[in-house]
Amino acid sequence: MKAKLLLIVSILLLTTNLLSANLSEDSLYNLDTKWTNQDGKSVQLKDYLGQPVILSMVYLTCGFMCPTIISEIQSIEAKLDKKIRKDVRVVLVSFDPDRDTPENMKAYAKKRKLDPSKWVMLTNKDDSKIRELAAVLGFKYQKT
Repeated sequence: MKAKLLLIVSILLLTTNLLSANLSEDSLYNLDTKWTNQDGKSVQLKDYLGQPVILSMVYLTCGFMCPTIISEIQSIEAKLDKKIRKDVRVVLVSFDPDRDTPENMKAYAKKRKLDPSKWVMLTNKDDSKIRELAAVLGFKYQKT
C-alpha cells in the first residue's frame, strides 16, 4: 500500500501543465540546469514549458518500483483525451547517471516501446543537480 501511495503522490505532484510564462518563483522551469537526454543532447526543463508534462524521477535499472511507475504513466497517458495526449510529454529524470547513460536510456526506451517523440529521459553527471530537482519537487530518495 505504501508503494502504491508513493506512486500516486509522485505522479500527482509531478504532473505539470504550465501554459503561461508567469511562473511562480519555485517552479522547476526556473532551474537553469542543463540535462543530457537519451540522444546525448543538452536540454533544460524550460524547453518543455507550454506543453503538458508528466515528470517522474526513476532508476532505469530498478527492477521493482520504477517499472511500475513507468507502466502507470503509460496507463494515465492512454486514458487522456486524444487532443491532450498528442501534446503531452513524459520526462523521466534518472537518479543514477553512472548507469543511466544516454545509450542505456535509449535502449531502455526502445525495450519499453516508449515513443521517443513524446518520452524524454534525462540525466546529469552532477549529483547535486539531481538532488536540487528532487528538492524542488519535494521528492526524497537515498542511494543504497
